[in-house]
Amino acid sequence: MAAVAIPDALWWPAAIGVVLIVAILVFHGPLTRLLDRIKGIGIGKTDVTFGRPSQDEATVETPQLKSYEEFMRLPLSPTQLAREERFRRTLDSMKLNSDAEKVGVLIRTNAISQVSMEFQSVSNLIFGSQLNLLARLVGTPAGLSDSIAGQIYQEGVANFPEIHATRKFDEWLQYLIHAGLITRTPERIDITQCGQDFLKYLVDARLAYPRQG
Repeated sequence: MAAVAIPDALWWPAAIGVVLIVAILVFHGPLTRLLDRIKGIGIGKTDVTFGRPSQDEATVETPQLKSYEEFMRLPLSPTQLAREERFRRTLDSMKLNSDAEKVGVLIRTNAISQVSMEFQSVSNLIFGSQLNLLARLVGTPAGLSDSIAGQIYQEGVANFPEIHATRKFDEWLQYLIHAGLITRTPERIDITQCGQDFLKYLVDARLAYPRQG
């Protein structure tokens, strides 16, 4: 029997459902802490500005999933319930052959959503000088030495002394290491696959704009 083509439009409800349910329930704690880190709200005559969150307070956490029974007892808002029902209808319309295929769709969509959320968070926090380091690393076959990376760091300090006044080189690198974007050995600093995927995400999401710091 010929395979039935699935219209692209059917994937959008699935993505929306997983993003809302997984992000709000599973990532409730990390998202709350991210909102708590927003500082310096200023209201001007024509606009509202928000202070930049601090890299020092940022964490990259793996969500701790609950048991099935406990997870399903978590309260849902009417909007979340509506998204869940729409997601169920989407799964039904896909004519999946087994529960294993349904789980596969859920895991794949969740992985895509989770990476997108993590990269969005990093995009909001990363300094321009750190982004410059990633751009240099992706163009080298064998990474960079500490001394060359240090020159990029010093450029950031010179251009934005108020941001990096108390930030040492090792601290500047640590956020990139903690976010999984680079690795560091005594011989070299190199970009990870995650770091390369992050740069591609910035281009695809049209977020590759110059940043301060």
